[in-house]
Amino acid sequence: MCAAIDKANPNRWYFYEIYASEEVYQAHRMTSHFKEYIELTAEMTTYKEAITIEPGLFMNKDYLRYEIK
Repeated sequence: MCAAIDKANPNRWYFYEIYASEEVYQAHRMTSHFKEYIELTAEMTTYKEAITIEPGLFMNKDYLRYEIK
């Protein structure tokens, strides 16, 4: 999971999670801790979207680097 703050609006946060596959993601959605997270954050969240990506490189300014081979 990665979290980021919108520079133009410091009260807006973005959270990103990357899963190994659609199956792994769907299994995660069935866990009790995920269901609790959804319930506890329902009033904090204004928009959620799941998108399928083809990752190539993930890197941040602190030099965290993850490369798909």
